[in-house]
Amino acid sequence: MRLLCASMSVLALLAGCNATNPYGPSGPMASGRDRTFSVPVYGPDTSQAYAAASRECQRMALHAKLLRNDGSRLVFECVSELQDKP
Repeated sequence: MRLLCASMSVLALLAGCNATNPYGPSGPMASGRDRTFSVPVYGPDTSQAYAAASRECQRMALHAKLLRNDGSRLVFECVSELQDKP
């Protein structure tokens, strides 16, 4: 009986270790099977976020396209070709 209680306690402790993190990830974060992800922005300089997005998309031989700026995060999509701006 003690062994059963000890085992259950260990399992409960390990389950707590896998609980969701209250803080968001600090790096690029893909969202499911699509090619969109967000990158955190620290301060007014967004060059590091653009560089991280480029690296993330280069792994798939694609280009990073900015979808939106959420203030503290930039949301990118990996696309096969960049559209030329008029």
